[in-house]
Amino acid sequence: MSLDELAEELRSFQQALDSFTEILRQTETERHSAEERAAGLWDDAFRQSFTKAHAEFAGPVSRFIDGEAERFVEFIASKSHQVEGYLHDQ
Repeated sequence: MSLDELAEELRSFQQALDSFTEILRQTETERHSAEERAAGLWDDAFRQSFTKAHAEFAGPVSRFIDGEAERFVEFIASKSHQVEGYLHDQ
């Protein structure tokens, strides 16, 4: 892979990561709202089971949305900038 191709792949990946993160944020907001609306309607064993199962995923998703996503995007952007700088300073 040439550096030109690498630069293009980094840009493409950064855009895909931005899009993924935004969709994940929207989905998580919608999921949370739906759970709040349904809270009074289902206070049974299934809800407890669902909440327990969902809790395994909620933490990692929240950590990604609330901090890791931005760090990943910034990291990819910095690498892309470094490659672009190298290509254009030659």
